[in-house]
Amino acid sequence: MKKVIFAILATLAMSVSATDSATIAANFLKTAEGFKNNVYTCAAGKKTIGYGFTDKATVEKGYISKVAAERKLFLECKGIQKKVRKELKGITLTDYQEAAIISFVFNVGMHNFKTSTMCKLLKANNKALACRELAKWVYITSNGKKVKSKGLTNRRAKEAALFLKV
Repeated sequence: MKKVIFAILATLAMSVSATDSATIAANFLKTAEGFKNNVYTCAAGKKTIGYGFTDKATVEKGYISKVAAERKLFLECKGIQKKVRKELKGITLTDYQEAAIISFVFNVGMHNFKTSTMCKLLKANNKALACRELAKWVYITSNGKKVKSKGLTNRRAKEAALFLKV
């Protein structure tokens, strides 16, 4: 019963504001990542489950329901949203710009974002150049070598389009 109530509350929370950047990012990531309820190995060679979750605790379970994955995705997007806002304090972003950054951070991690040229450009309020930086983050390590990923190239183009959406 608790699981059902929690699932309903999570669904309601996700539908509270369709224009909230975390909700936009979660919906974007559902498409970008796709859903798999069992563990698989992604193109970068990492054990993955659900909507691109790679954390050990989730992966070790070996299975995740779609409802649990959606709830986890939304909560992760809210957490990233909070961290991005703290990092970019004083910089005004549209919900779509913030959603694109949340998606990016979900994929590359907060540390990589904080040390990126994109973050520096956003802090300088140069959003146009910051958006162009997305196109540089299209490489994965395969067999010890950096190779351009078609999937990441497509994803970054979609994140850039989201960033530029009005």
